[in-house]
Amino acid sequence: MQVALHHLGEAHVAVGNLETAETAFIESLAAAEQMSMFREMLGMLGKIATVRALTGRQVDAVDLNATVVTDPGSGQSLLTATETIDEGAAAELVALKRKMDPDEYAAAFARGTATPYDVSAKDSSAVSLKPSGAYFECPEAYGRLARNSGRPPQTGRPVGASALPCLPFSG
Repeated sequence: MQVALHHLGEAHVAVGNLETAETAFIESLAAAEQMSMFREMLGMLGKIATVRALTGRQVDAVDLNATVVTDPGSGQSLLTATETIDEGAAAELVALKRKMDPDEYAAAFARGTATPYDVSAKDSSAVSLKPSGAYFECPEAYGRLARNSGRPPQTGRPVGASALPCLPFSG
């Protein structure tokens, strides 16, 4: 499920459906956290950061990528990747640094390097899957990534999904 959601996010990025891609990556992050797949968690934080950069949320992108590059586990590659997780995040940080105000970049980078990946992941929203395949955020676990998505939080479960539980992050 985690890998399928990752690739679903990639497909949505490829066709320009960035909001849907971000949601798929957040769902993949939640699945990776549930299964203690730390490498995939780092990779999904990087993918979410990429979408944030593409949608003009550069501060969020720097914050997440800085979290990724400072973790020693980011020296690994995702299953189908040709570069390591930290190489992708570092390349994006270089590009973002050129585009941003130096003080804004420095503040976001400092915040990101001070945040361990597992805190960033647990701080993100827990999500659940509707039977239709569309996603929504569980309002009781609405965290930093969901708040920074630019979308208003959902205030309830969609029709027909009341029996589906939210996927809470394990503590």
